Amino acid sequence: MATLANYLTETRRLLHDANGRYWTDPDLISAINQAQRRTVADSACLRRLQQIYISTGIELYSYGSVSGALVTLGGSGYVAAPAVTIAAPPAGGTQAVANATVTAGAVAAITITTTGSGYLTAPAFTIAPPPAGVTATATGSILAAETLDVLNITVLWGTMRITLDRMPFTAFQASVRAWQGFSQRPVWSCSYGQSSWYIGPIPDQNYVSEWDTVMTPTDLVNTTDVSPVIYPYTDVLPFYAAHIAKFKEQSHNESDTFLVLYQRKLQHAIRSAMRRTLPSAYGS
Repeated sequence: MATLANYLTETRRLLHDANGRYWTDPDLISAINQAQRRTVADSACLRRLQQIYISTGIELYSYGSVSGALVTLGGSGYVAAPAVTIAAPPAGGTQAVANATVTAGAVAAITITTTGSGYLTAPAFTIAPPPAGVTATATGSILAAETLDVLNITVLWGTMRITLDRMPFTAFQASVRAWQGFSQRPVWSCSYGQSSWYIGPIPDQNYVSEWDTVMTPTDLVNTTDVSPVIYPYTDVLPFYAAHIAKFKEQSHNESDTFLVLYQRKLQHAIRSAMRRTLPSAYGS
């Protein structure tokens, strides 16, 4: 694994500035963090499988919003649906809202009615206690705010994992959303802008889903910070940082050279990182 100190050293070597006479550490750290984000965006090398609870009636899911909830303990003794309180996000966000469904004296489901915004972690859910009995509990999920892209979405349905087909929003709007209020297990998905996803048809119940995502890397601050990017992409990243440094210096020819080298080395890294396995040992 590479640290910020490793990246600084390698970038300075490319710039022939080992003694730090021309570029300050803050300047190069800024370039290195831009290069880290660019490398991840170009290669999708930083992935996370997020478990997301899909809520009844919610078709739009945004990064940093509460997606749904899972009842972990139904409790007992409920004679009416209890109040559900979702913890507020950090300053600047919008608090999510949910309600509960009671069956046979126990909380059977939590449905999100307002997904909120600005959540950095999954918030705590508080369910009001019954007049007499056991208080129900639930846990929620968010589509992480640092999500960069979604590669695929899988809905858990009984004993199966159903992968949602993807289509452009224009086609999704014209076909999947044509019938207002129609609901069933989701079949399709589409991106909407840079930070939201539609699924359709509208979910007819709460589902557990898995989202295969590319994540935005956390900026490196201290020289001992370890980069989430691993080999072979660690060898590529300094070339983009050098490209940025030379561009800011307005040495455009040298900047372009470093950009070309970055692109070549990135393609080589992608090829070398591909798993050397057969799709099937028994046929095509």
